[in-house]
Amino acid sequence: MIIAQKPATGPFLLTIMGGAFTFAPITRPMLMRARRWASSGATSAGAASDDSAFLDDVGNAVSLALLTEGLIGWEHGAAALPVGDDEDVGDAEIVEVDGLRYRILPFSPENKALLLSDAVIFDAFDTAYVLPFVMRERAKNVPAGSSDGISSRVTPAKDTAAPRAAAKSGAKRARTGNTRSRTKKSS
Repeated sequence: MIIAQKPATGPFLLTIMGGAFTFAPITRPMLMRARRWASSGATSAGAASDDSAFLDDVGNAVSLALLTEGLIGWEHGAAALPVGDDEDVGDAEIVEVDGLRYRILPFSPENKALLLSDAVIFDAFDTAYVLPFVMRERAKNVPAGSSDGISSRVTPAKDTAAPRAAAKSGAKRARTGNTRSRTKKSS
């Protein structure tokens, strides 16, 4: 059975690593663009010597494409960049946390790319945004048990006959076939 689900209606907020980030729902066209982008990068780079490493690279490329397109904003102060004491920050907004200075990053394509280039942040965004979509898709694509009862999930196999009872000592076997008693012939 195919189960249709209503598509997400609009952007939503996710709290990731203490900041509120706005994401667009992942759609089929968005997924297709991400796959094309990842496959074009994979074919130009050539296949890796290790298939699992190659698949990881392609999976990360799909996630990066989905995150790049899906992340459409963040709340003020959700993203910041550490700055040194002697660094010139111009007119950028600076906050101090535990004696360290941070420059607030406004939402922009450059700052989005900067955030997603950090492996820890990428993994956190991937886990919060892409992984739930993948798990929903995987759950939808699991074949359902057969409604006619043939599937092993619908009707588990049962033994048709009871297992043979262990023979008790001294028990006689039942007669079969000829019921006449056999007598010995004397010669």
